[in-house]
Amino acid sequence: MCEFIKSENEDLYLRLMEKCALKIINVGEGIFEALSMCKCEEAITNPQCGITDNASGV
Repeated sequence: MCEFIKSENEDLYLRLMEKCALKIINVGEGIFEALSMCKCEEAITNPQCGITDNASGV
C-alpha cells in the first residue's frame, strides 16, 4: 500500500510518513485516519453526503 501511494503521489506519501511519525502511530492507522478525515470533510462540504432515502434505503 505504501509503495502504491509513493508511486502515485510522493508528496502525499511524505506527508503521511511525517504525520505518522509525529503522532507515533503506524502507517496503517495513519491511512485509516486520513480516509476518515476525507469522509468527514466530504460530509461538511457536501450536504447530500450520507443522506439516505428512508423509503428506498439508498
